[in-house]
Amino acid sequence: MKSLSRWILALLCASAAALLKEDARMMAYVGNWQTCPSEAQLEQYTHIAIGFAVTYTYAEPKNLCSETCVIEAPLICENQADPTIISDWKSRGIKVLLSFGGAGMGGSWEGDVNDCWKYCFGREDYVIGRLVELVNTMNLDGIDLDYEYFLEDEPERGFTEGAAAINFLETVTVGLRQQMPDKLLTHAPMDVDAVAGTAYYEMLRRVAYTMDFIMPQYYNGVTRPNMDGFMNQVQGEMSPLDHYNGLLPLFEYDPTRIVFGFCINDCGGTGSNSDATQASTVITELESQFPCHGGAFFWVNLDDTNGDWSRGVNQALSFNRGCTNIGGVIPTPPPLAVPVSVPVALPAPTHFACYSSDFYPYTIPPIRSFHFSEPFVPDRSFPCDSSHFYPYASPSLCSCSESCIKPSITRGQFPCWDSNSYIPSDKFRSTRIDSGYNDCGTH
Repeated sequence: MKSLSRWILALLCASAAALLKEDARMMAYVGNWQTCPSEAQLEQYTHIAIGFAVTYTYAEPKNLCSETCVIEAPLICENQADPTIISDWKSRGIKVLLSFGGAGMGGSWEGDVNDCWKYCFGREDYVIGRLVELVNTMNLDGIDLDYEYFLEDEPERGFTEGAAAINFLETVTVGLRQQMPDKLLTHAPMDVDAVAGTAYYEMLRRVAYTMDFIMPQYYNGVTRPNMDGFMNQVQGEMSPLDHYNGLLPLFEYDPTRIVFGFCINDCGGTGSNSDATQASTVITELESQFPCHGGAFFWVNLDDTNGDWSRGVNQALSFNRGCTNIGGVIPTPPPLAVPVSVPVALPAPTHFACYSSDFYPYTIPPIRSFHFSEPFVPDRSFPCDSSHFYPYASPSLCSCSESCIKPSITRGQFPCWDSNSYIPSDKFRSTRIDSGYNDCGTH
């Protein structure tokens, strides 16, 4: 009875998680003051991010900030708030997110004078509640946080609130996940901020588990993929590949959780514009290293004339689109001696996290949960699959071997521990999976 119940629950969890898997996205930013996407454009998009929800009224030379961080209901496109626009997009299978932020809220680059973000520091509870309210009332699929303001103290430029900025982003990110467990949550950082050693990168170590994916802006910053491609570093300060590799450990080495960002025609001042041919080349090179990845986003829909840019890049994305749903194996239930029924309520349940990989990640707080009828036993051995990782539903044991040492870690899976099977330890459960505690038989 218990083994059948466990198998059915694991299978149900696996089925639900499979519906959440995404790859090869084509995410279009739509400026809410710009034209709505055409039929030809909508045919190319898998996701749309409405830009932006803000706390200011537009003005020159400096936007008029709400000093209490009031987020007004945003327009959608063409300065309209017609909810049928979103309904139409969603009826086509497009997922629609609301992006909070953007350059008008304040930027960290030289010459920018906007500073509306600073009025939101310390008002995290309001921001979380207001964004959740907008997602619900506008029938949206999630939130994108597009923060481009200062993240570290720069007193020579008059900014000394780095700690408050990091606390704001971290608190809002975690709070949104807690209140929207079934919605999409992402960030769209500038590439220069998401480099190892920065305050933002260190914050990502703490909050990446709450995010479905991240969308680095590979323009205007330290990379130049339009000129260097994905793997080279000539015009940029670092190659996109090196930057991408730096993010992977934070997202459980899952490339489908990184969406590569392009700028079509609005970044000429930094030489960062990418036409369809350049962007397609980058995607092709990316796929040579990571065949199953998160896809692309671009700024902005207005510059995707007749959908030509997105159509061209989609041709490159199409080769491996759907890769997350290829090769999945449904476990076979154990043979039954007599018919049994699954109990409605399980006695003395132990709570385990049901993440998108359907395994229990010991170091990650539960997001979506289900129950097992047997309590967790810390020193118990568990079966491993043929790739030397422990999944609940696997029928076989793995032995510790060379391939079990420093394996290619994937999301939600854990390496074998002792000589025959994986025994979780308190030390391992409190340690990030990328911290090196993955040698067979050692801690």
